[in-house]
Amino acid sequence: MIKGLTLRHIYLANGLLVGVLLSVGLGFFLGREYPAAPAARRAPPPQLPPGVTQLPQTNFQAWALNCLQNAQGNKRCQLSMRAFDPKQNGVVLQLVAARGGNGRPFLAIMTPNNAALPPGVRLALGNQGATIPFRNCTPQACQAITPLDGTLLYLLNTTPQARVSYNISSGQPVNYQLPTTGFNQAYAAWSGSEQGLPAIPAEAPPPPANAAKGEAKPGTPAATAKGTAAPAPKKAGE
Repeated sequence: MIKGLTLRHIYLANGLLVGVLLSVGLGFFLGREYPAAPAARRAPPPQLPPGVTQLPQTNFQAWALNCLQNAQGNKRCQLSMRAFDPKQNGVVLQLVAARGGNGRPFLAIMTPNNAALPPGVRLALGNQGATIPFRNCTPQACQAITPLDGTLLYLLNTTPQARVSYNISSGQPVNYQLPTTGFNQAYAAWSGSEQGLPAIPAEAPPPPANAAKGEAKPGTPAATAKGTAAPAPKKAGE
């Protein structure tokens, strides 16, 4: 069956979110401290440079805002949603919104490291969706990254649930339903901490020019078919 994770599971997981920001010029290292399985050994928290502090986490329903601040008061932040599955006693999925080295925001979807790289991870919001290729897998996680553009911002703000699905290495499909509540307030807090983030569109942006050809641009989902229900993901070693 499709896994529906409640806000309670999100709260539990976001409470575990520490040390995922690594600063060398306040940059980010995604995947640190993401457990591949309940019994996986966690990596030690990254060491912050002198003068850089990690600010207290702020929660906005399903989302958590974590920021680093340097001695001059400049901040770099990320929004995250961590899904905790009590049956596996661990974090099974993570969505992270952050800024890349070019300053542009992106959304990273992080799964356990037993994901099958092709075809990627499927993200659906309402009746729109796209398949995002995995960029890489580490001992901590597999991650797929897509631009956090106007269409994706609008959908995260207006769609109450996100559906995330992928295949594990054995070929078994895994599906999750995640609440997106609180994104508007969380993104507003992020925008208040960092300058230059794009505003959430008040109306749905027009589809990309290649939508008529049936091509899905990452970060600008096109229509997708409904996925089939699937069993919960297996624990490592099963």
